[in-house]
Amino acid sequence: MKKRRIILCASILAAVAATDPATACEVCYGQADSPWIDASKIAVGVMLAITVGVQACFAWFFLYLRRRSRVAHDPMQRPRLVKS
Repeated sequence: MKKRRIILCASILAAVAATDPATACEVCYGQADSPWIDASKIAVGVMLAITVGVQACFAWFFLYLRRRSRVAHDPMQRPRLVKS
């Protein structure tokens, strides 16, 4: 078991050491005010907005379900029908 761990750690270390360091894309090497950079920033903003919107909808839905569960389990909170 110990020999397997040593072999695993050595192979992971070799794989990490053999890779080239991460470099920026060719667009990033160019001008800082390039239209490509502006488009990338807008795309990241749109993706973040969509993600935050979906997460907010999930949170609202679960809060809605919690509120409905409380009403279903507590008869005093149920809406009463008014008899005329």
